[in-house]
Amino acid sequence: MRALGATYHTSLAGLDLEPEVVVECTGVGQVIAEALAALAGGGVLCLVGVGHGGPLGLPSGDVAASMVLRNKAVIGSVNANRRHWDEAGVARARADRSWLERLVTRRERPADFARALERSPDDVKVVLQFAAA
Repeated sequence: MRALGATYHTSLAGLDLEPEVVVECTGVGQVIAEALAALAGGGVLCLVGVGHGGPLGLPSGDVAASMVLRNKAVIGSVNANRRHWDEAGVARARADRSWLERLVTRRERPADFARALERSPDDVKVVLQFAAA
C-alpha cells in the first residue's frame, strides 16, 4: 500500500497520527469511532462501508463539539446508479493496470472460496480467480 501512497490500518487506536482524510471501508462501528476520534481538525472521514449493529458508543455532545469546533466532516459515498457504474468502468479501463494489480493481495480458486473469506493481516483485496491470467 505504501507504493500506492496509502497506509492500510485495521485500527487507529494507539497510533500517533491525525489523518486529514480517512476512507473507512468496513462499516464496523468501533473502527468508525476510532477514525472519527483520530481525525485531524479540518479532516474528512469518508464512509464507504455498509455495516450493521447498534450505536457507536460515543457521547454525542462530545462528538458534535469536536465536529463543529475542529471543523471535521463526515460524508458517505456509494456508486448507486448505472451512469456512475459505467463511468467507473471507463476510468478503470484507462487506469494503470500495474497500479490496480497491486491492490490485489491474494487470489483464490473458486473451489477455495471459503479461504478467500478468511481475513489475513496483509489482505487488502482478495479475489476469486476463475481462469489463468
